[in-house]
Amino acid sequence: SLSIVNIIPNHPYPLFAQLSSLSNLVSLEIESLCGENIPEFKLPNLKKITFSSCPNTSWLKNFVGLETIEYTITDRCTKVNLLVWPQALKYLKIVYEDYRDCILIQQSLTDLSQLNDLEVYQKQPGGSLPRGEIWTQIISASVPSLKNFKFYFQFICHKHQLNQLKEVVASFSTRFYKLEKNLIVRCDVSDRYETIFHDVEYDTNNTNMRRVILYTIPFRFEIGRETTLIIVVPTCIQM
Repeated sequence: SLSIVNIIPNHPYPLFAQLSSLSNLVSLEIESLCGENIPEFKLPNLKKITFSSCPNTSWLKNFVGLETIEYTITDRCTKVNLLVWPQALKYLKIVYEDYRDCILIQQSLTDLSQLNDLEVYQKQPGGSLPRGEIWTQIISASVPSLKNFKFYFQFICHKHQLNQLKEVVASFSTRFYKLEKNLIVRCDVSDRYETIFHDVEYDTNNTNMRRVILYTIPFRFEIGRETTLIIVVPTCIQM
C-alpha cells in the first residue's frame, strides 16, 4: 500500500513515472491532483486506488487489473472532461459537488460488465430532478452484473414543484429497483432553503425554494455530513 500526499496542483508529476518500478503494489491512495498532468504508467498488480482529481481519469486506462476505485471529483482545472474506467472494475464509488458532473458520470458508465457495486454521492445541491429511468437504461445496457447501487442526490426546487417529487421517487421504485436491486429510496425535503435564492427568470429573491435529498437507505450520512446536519425534514417521501 502507498499513499501520495501534498501534491502541487497543475504541476508535472515526475514521481508517477517512477511508480512502474513498484510492480507488486496492490493499493494506492493519491491526494488531489490534475488528471491531465499524469504521465502514463502501469501497475499490473494494482487492485485498489483512492484519489481525488479534476474530471479526467484517462490515465487509468492502463490499469487492466484494477478492481476498486474510490474517486472524488474536485476542481475543474482540466479543459478535457473525460472519465474512463478499467473494464475489470468491480467496485466504483464517486463523490462530486458540481451537478454537471452527474451527466459526465452517467456517460462514463459503459462496458462495465464486471461491476458489482456502484455508489454515487452528490455533496452540493444543484441540477434538475433525477430520473430513475435514466439510471435503469444505463445499468441495463452497460452494467448488467450490478448488484448494489447506492446514491445521494441533492437538488433545489420551487415550492410548487414539490408535487413532482412523488414521481421522482416512483421512478426509483420500479420493479427493476425494488425487486432486482433490492433498493429502497427515501426523499427528504427541508422546510425552506437555508439561503435566499435569486430567481433569474423573475429577477427576484425567491424564498419559496426547498432543498431536496434523494438517497438510498440504509445510509450512514458520511458523505453529506456537512449538509445533512442543517436539514429540517418536515416532509418525508418514501416508497
